[in-house]
Formats: sequence, structure tokens, C-alpha cells
Amino acid sequence: QALPAGVSSINIPKISVGSTVGVTQTQNTAITESNITTTSISSGIAEITGKQTVSLALLRQSGTSLDRIILSDLAEAYAVMLDRQVIGGSAANGQLRGMITAGTTVTYTTTQPAVVSATAVNSFYMKILSAQSALAGTRYLPADTIVMHPRRWAWVLGALDSSNRPLVVPTGAGSNQVAASGALVPQGYAGEMLGTSVYVDPNIPTNRGTGTNQDVVLVLRRGDLQLWESSVETASFDATYANQNSILYRVLGFAAFIPHRHRASVQVIDGTGLVEKRRWTLPASPAPALPEPDPRRTVAEHRRALAVRGLPAE
Repeated sequence: QALPAGVSSINIPKISVGSTVGVTQTQNTAITESNITTTSISSGIAEITGKQTVSLALLRQSGTSLDRIILSDLAEAYAVMLDRQVIGGSAANGQLRGMITAGTTVTYTTTQPAVVSATAVNSFYMKILSAQSALAGTRYLPADTIVMHPRRWAWVLGALDSSNRPLVVPTGAGSNQVAASGALVPQGYAGEMLGTSVYVDPNIPTNRGTGTNQDVVLVLRRGDLQLWESSVETASFDATYANQNSILYRVLGFAAFIPHRHRASVQVIDGTGLVEKRRWTLPASPAPALPEPDPRRTVAEHRRALAVRGLPAE
């Protein structure tokens, strides 16, 4: 939604203690009444900006519309930074309060992570379910979005059953699949898991934990999160840099974000179970059995038989 002009913060009301109701035991008796306790929550206004100083010689002699390329690149960098602030802003030093900072942590600690596992502590699937349950049990409304890094979704897509069949199949009817995948995308809607839309975002941090190799997964209710954003300004300035034949290009925008009106609305799955998975390996297949030597064959005949089967000679 549009950020109002002329404000230094955004404040919205919040009920900290709600109403109570009771059961009337007899007629014409006083009904239950309790006072609602209210408070407010706020977000400061984050200023997101960047610049490029470019020589006139490069602009005029490049043979292409370099100014458009530069301004487009600045606008894209602005979008990346705003996304990172919404995901993980620290609420300090001018930053927004991001979802990771505001959310409730669901710890996923294991040295043997698996997309699905009979051992609940190892099962990523069970952690998603746990986060959904925690949100619904506190908020009384369901989660509607799962956000993860593309590498985490790739790990989910690479999961196989004991017969080397994929546990995640393209969207459509399937039998006992863990999730359903949509089109392969670098960001945006990627599929569904446990009836909830899955989105991938490469701005999810991947340097968390003591080994700086963990990512996080967000399970949330989007309607509870509120973002305000000004229009993004891209501009060029030449007067200040005329004495050095340069032009300054700048991008500027302002934003506010409140993800913590209902703290349970963002569940953050975090822990050693989300370390980077560098490779996906198939279960080892049993080696083909060597044929038993036929005592009636000569050594040469036996070796020829092995060669025909593509097996090494003994």
C-alpha cells in the first residue's frame, strides 16, 4: 500500500487483551464483561537509496542507452534491498523489522535432515506441519504461504523414495506425493506443500548458524503483514559534477513494514537441519552378481563370457 506523505513513522492499534464471554447460569443476571486493553505498534520509515557516478565520455561514446541501463540496474537493486529488509531487517540502524526478526522460531535441529523421515526430528515435512499447527493454534487462522530459498526447494524436489521415484511431482493428481511442483522459477510461486502455496526467494539468507551455511523457511499468513512503500524515484544530476564531466544517477524510496501485529503470523523454521545440501545422490544400487565359474570351461572361455556381460575378468 502507498506510504503516506509527511510522516516519520507508521502506527496502528493492537488489542493486547481481548474480550471475554461467559455462560449465563440463570435469567436476569449480569453478563460477563471485561475491558479490552489496547496498545499500538509502529514502524519507522526506512530510506533505501543508491547512486552511480558516470563520466559523460562513457555516456556519449558507449553506443547504447547506458543511462537507461544504469537507472534500471539501480531500480532492480532497490527492489532487492527492500525484499531483504522485509525478510530479515534488524529493526535497528534505520532498518525495517523483518519477518525473521519478528517471527516465532520453530527449531529444526538434526545432523540427518531428510525431506521425509520416519524419525520426526529429521523430517523437514514434519517441521512444516509443526509451523502450520503453531500458527493456526495461536492465530486461529491457517497459514497460506511458505517461503524458502531456491536451493531448499531444489532439495525438496530432489527427494526420492526407496524405489528412486520422486516424492514431489508436477502439479496434478498423484499418489502419496509430499508436494506438487509448478514451473521452475528463480523467484515467485513454485508449487504447493501440505496444501499451502510455496514461493521461492533468493534473498532468503543462507549464511546463518555457526557454520554460516544455514537458510531459513518462513511459514506465514500474508494478510497479517502490512507493507507501505513510496513511489521509487530515479533521477540524474549533472550540475554538481559539471567540473569533472560526470553525471550522478540516483534511486530513492521509502518504506515501512509491520509484520508483528500478530506475532504468530510468521513462523521461522531455523536450525542445523537447514544446512546447505551440496549434492543429491541416488541410493546405491546392488552390484551385479558375478557368474559362477563353469568347471567345464577353459579360463579363456570364462573370461570371454565375463566380457560379454560387461564384467571384469577375475
